[in-house]
This record gives sequence, C-alpha cells and structure tokens, in this order.
Amino acid sequence: MAAVRNRALAAIQRELNRQALGGKEGRFAVNRTLDHLKRCNVNLPDNVNSITLNLAGKEKANHGAKRFLYENVPQLKYKNPHVQFMRTKKQSDIGELTISYADGKIEQVPTAGVTQSQIMDTLISLTTTEKVPVEEKTT
Repeated sequence: MAAVRNRALAAIQRELNRQALGGKEGRFAVNRTLDHLKRCNVNLPDNVNSITLNLAGKEKANHGAKRFLYENVPQLKYKNPHVQFMRTKKQSDIGELTISYADGKIEQVPTAGVTQSQIMDTLISLTTTEKVPVEEKTT
C-alpha cells in the first residue's frame, strides 16, 4: 500500500515540476498557451498592412524590443491575422518599429532604450487602436 502511495506522490511531484517550467511542458501546455494568446485585447485597424521590428546591433539597446517580440507580437498575431509581422536584424545602431498602412503611409518609432510596455503603448496610440475590454468569465 505504501509503494502505491509513494508512486502516486512521485507522479504528482513530476507534474508539478513540469507545470513550474512556465507551461512549456506538461498536460496543460496547449491550454496555457492559448490563454496567453487570448489575453491580448488590442485589435489593430484594417488599414494596418504590416509591422516590422528591426533589432539594433547593440544588445543592451534591444532589451525592450526583444521582450516586445517575445511577449506581445505572438498575441498581436493571434488577434490580428490580417497584419503581417516581420523581424529584421540590420547592422545599425538604431532599433525601430515600422508600421506600414494600406494608403502607403509609413511610421517609424525608435525602440532603443524603451521598455516593452512603452512600445505597445506607442503602437496603440499611432494606430489609433482602442483596447477591447477583456470578457469576464462567469462560473
């Protein structure tokens, strides 16, 4: 009886360890990923064609842009399938976010020394995007 209980406790401990890895392993990894993607409440207008993120050559200047690329771009892609997202790494000292519109208008925003939330706020303000309120789940 004790051996069965020890095996069950070991299985539970393994599952908890997998879940502690940030959702990259375990039974519920897909559900956590979908929940993360759905958390974005920004719908870009239809006149936005593409968004290009150019990372600068210097590593320290890219921290906010890299966090934006890792955290926010997948969520934006999920919510806005009509917008093309690209990442480039040109050998320049200035990182920038380039927003291309359907009418040919292009806006460039420098990302050097800026945090990921500041980049997201700038994107929202330039595209005149309204944040959609997050639906509350009732159980």
